[in-house]
Amino acid sequence: MSKNNYYFKNKNQANQDKVYDSGINEITNDNVASLKDSLIRALSKLEIDVLSLNKTDLSMVMRTYDNLNKLKGELNYIKKFVPLNDFIITHIEMHIKKYEYYLKQRAKI
Repeated sequence: MSKNNYYFKNKNQANQDKVYDSGINEITNDNVASLKDSLIRALSKLEIDVLSLNKTDLSMVMRTYDNLNKLKGELNYIKKFVPLNDFIITHIEMHIKKYEYYLKQRAKI
C-alpha cells in the first residue's frame, strides 16, 4: 500500500455520495486530480449560468440552485481525500459561497 492511496473507511459512505460506483474502494492522487478538474469545469459552467441568470425565470433560477447544490455535494465528497488547506478546494468553496449569496440576494431565493 503506497502513501498516495486513500481508502474508504466505510463503503456505505461511497453509496451515499453517489459520485462513484459502490465497487470502487480506492482513490489515488490521479483520481483526485481528475475530480478537481471536473469540479473546475462544473464551476465554470455554473458561473456562466449565474452571470446570465434571468431572475424572473424561476425554473432557471431553481435549476441553477440545484446545480450549485450538486457541486457542493461533490466538493464535500472530494474534501475527504485532500489535505485540509488545499488551495483549489478552498477557492472553489469561496466561489460557491459567492454564487449562493448572489442567488439569494438577486434572485430572492
